Amino acid sequence: MSHVTITVIYEANALNRDEKIGGNILSIKKLSRNGQTFSFIGKPALRHYLFATLQKAYGEDWRPAPVTVQGEVVQFDILRADILTHAELDAFGYMYTIADQASLTRRAPVGITKAVSLEVYPGDMAFYANHDLVARGIRQGLSATPSPYNKEEHQSFYKASFTIDLDVLGKDVWIVNGCWYDREKKILRLYIFPFQRETLKNVKQGSGDGVYEVFDNKNKKEGIIKVDRDRGRLFVSKGLMRLSEDERQKISFKVEFLAEQEKNQKEDMKQQEGEQSEDAAQEKEQGGESQKQQGKKTKKPNIEIFGEDFDMDSVDVSGEKEEGYWFPFAKEPEFNEKKETLRISYSVGKEVCCCENNETNKGEKIYTISSPNRSEQPTGNATTNKQDKQPPIGQITVERLPSGKYSVTFCLSEKEKKKRLRQLLETIKNGFYVQSSNELNSLVPLFLVAAVVKVPSPVFHSYFHIAKRNDGTIWVLGLADGLKNSWLVKNAKDGNGKTGEQGGGGDVKGESVNSSVYIFKSSRVSWSEESGFRKEFTENWEDFLRNFGIQNGSTNQSNCQESTHEPKGNETPGGTKQNE
Repeated sequence: MSHVTITVIYEANALNRDEKIGGNILSIKKLSRNGQTFSFIGKPALRHYLFATLQKAYGEDWRPAPVTVQGEVVQFDILRADILTHAELDAFGYMYTIADQASLTRRAPVGITKAVSLEVYPGDMAFYANHDLVARGIRQGLSATPSPYNKEEHQSFYKASFTIDLDVLGKDVWIVNGCWYDREKKILRLYIFPFQRETLKNVKQGSGDGVYEVFDNKNKKEGIIKVDRDRGRLFVSKGLMRLSEDERQKISFKVEFLAEQEKNQKEDMKQQEGEQSEDAAQEKEQGGESQKQQGKKTKKPNIEIFGEDFDMDSVDVSGEKEEGYWFPFAKEPEFNEKKETLRISYSVGKEVCCCENNETNKGEKIYTISSPNRSEQPTGNATTNKQDKQPPIGQITVERLPSGKYSVTFCLSEKEKKKRLRQLLETIKNGFYVQSSNELNSLVPLFLVAAVVKVPSPVFHSYFHIAKRNDGTIWVLGLADGLKNSWLVKNAKDGNGKTGEQGGGGDVKGESVNSSVYIFKSSRVSWSEESGFRKEFTENWEDFLRNFGIQNGSTNQSNCQESTHEPKGNETPGGTKQNE
């Protein structure tokens, strides 16, 4: 598949503030080269301006993804968002910390360089003060004095490049520990975190399928556990659980109902016949602090379920009403009739709503996602009415790996992918909405070259420089060198642009041009080699967009099932089998 590269020259002010030099002096970001100083606008700032402009221009298509705080780290909350529901995560990537220094990471398909000035920073600094507010205070009879401050300033030409990796845009792969599909509510639950496990003692089969009774040491019945296999949820009597309301409301099993766990890996392995060794190690770790304590026993609860994951409710069992809690399980509970134990597995999971379940002849499970808003709704609010009739925005394919883990591929529909690609390209071409330090600034291209490339590399970036003329116009240098780069794709989609057509690439009408390279130059910009390369580019934007099937009036669509990512082995830990 081909990719996109765009290199832009702006005339702008240094928009990106750095640390204060001292007192009330605001500095700009600077680089030194060969004894000279150049200002720059950092990649995070350009990413911010690009996303802010996409929000302004396209509204809900680019709504901000939700974030969460873990400890002191603020990160995107992929339990409530993913690349299908939020274009921001699709375009700019993310890193989500899971546990034990593991994380889910998505490389950003939209690559962005720094915007470095093409002119030396001369050291300009300006003085400011809040004179207007002081004057108002004085007119009101107040004792007010100005608060002066200094700002480094630099107006210059800046060069920046963008790339879009079309192999990555619209696709994402997770490796998860397990998954479960709730057929009743059409919810796919993905278990990202390592499993927490608990073994209850004195458990006997109750009346009815999936019902278990829990007794105390004196054989007195204390509660029941009911398994809803279709929904992948457990009901546990209130008397078996401890409710805690510290910083966050949570429930855990009371220790008197827990089986004593030997802190010995061999014992764990015997209990986990057929399971993965890492699960055994986790069980061992949950059982004690170190191997030095082998042979000792513990009753410390392993499972803690926070308020957003459980619901208080009541069920009828044998004509009696039982109050308790519903919460999802990560694996169907394992009952040992001989030992009278019930092993329960739990994990924090991501819930994806509005799914349709299909199975391929390869054993893969495919879930069609119909609405971009559903994944942020809690399970209890999931419905299956009007939104199910909306066109699908993508699909999720689940495949079990030999390790016991699961590869989960998120694939955006081709229609949605093309829409996002066009919105990105239009925004980069037309310029960004920028406000810095309450000052409106401009990041609108004076010169732009966009090209279809074999690899997502900014092939023009290194070649470009400028030479200023006395009349205020500039020469762009190096473009001819970039047009010789072998990564460029010539007429990727047999573009039909003609020279002299809507500002085509030359001045001899009717000649075919290379529509895989688009050049925009304002009247303030020229380049000396232009006449010799008139067939090597087009100035027809729609003709360039035809390379990707996103020109105006395009209705080309295809199934995103045609191509999927291979799983990346180090994306996330853990592994268990799917319960479907």
